[in-house]
Amino acid sequence: MPSPQFAAEHPPRVRKLLAALCDLAVGRLEPLIAQAIEEFERDLFRIADQPRDSAEQQRCFETLREFKRHRADLSPRFFAALEEAIVRLGREPDPGSAATAARGELTLVSEAQMEMETAIAETAGRAEVRASLPLYLLGQRLAVLAAAPAFDAARIPIGPRTLARLLISASKPIAMAEEHRALLLRHFERQFLPACAAFYEAANRLLVEDRILPHLSFAAGRRSPAPGPEAAPREERGRPAAVPRGAAGAQGAPGTVTPAPTVSPPPGVATGAFRMPPAVPAPSEETSRRGGPAPRPAAPG
Repeated sequence: MPSPQFAAEHPPRVRKLLAALCDLAVGRLEPLIAQAIEEFERDLFRIADQPRDSAEQQRCFETLREFKRHRADLSPRFFAALEEAIVRLGREPDPGSAATAARGELTLVSEAQMEMETAIAETAGRAEVRASLPLYLLGQRLAVLAAAPAFDAARIPIGPRTLARLLISASKPIAMAEEHRALLLRHFERQFLPACAAFYEAANRLLVEDRILPHLSFAAGRRSPAPGPEAAPREERGRPAAVPRGAAGAQGAPGTVTPAPTVSPPPGVATGAFRMPPAVPAPSEETSRRGGPAPRPAAPG
């Protein structure tokens, strides 16, 4: 059954769809979270058995002790925060929340916080690349439910960036080193990354079945081909080809001599012993009036 939060925030149809989306997220993510927790504990034991120094071993044992005490609360805390994020689809955080109170204020950020933000961005970036198209379509369809502009991947309540932040936030009550928190995030990424595309495709199908942008698809734009010879203007196609400068005499004008072509000698004949005879000049008008062609030069001996 939908929680009272859904009834207070949204109209009936949107409430039904968001509740179904929440159920889908819990069903797909719960086994991944459980497996990530198991792998995280196993990895901590391995690091504690082969530490680089005694301080690292001590930190691992302290994290293991605290994690075993509060492990059962991690998953419920994560899914409660995820449900709240889905409920507040397209809405600003509560006025009294920490996010709203800190907005507009300058605060010092520790090196550990910067490293955590980098780890979240890298985790989210790899998942967004792998499931870019389903995330794009999901952002368009969720915008219809929220009556808002399209959501980018960072604003989707079940998007990779939101999931990574919610997991880190759910682990905050557990006292552990920031490096171990980043290790927990890496184990979640290993479980989530192979399944992320199928998860977001299932979320799209859920909305399509309820006729939320059922015909929405993505078509990559095609670049127009470069203009070829057939694309030249029609009036230019019938023009004769331009004659290079200095080549007018080669067109057979009267009184001009066409240069003899260069011919390579046959194999075994010296170059100087094989020459083409000189070209015969074309008869001029004066020669024609005298009644005969010009005398033919004798061939070289």
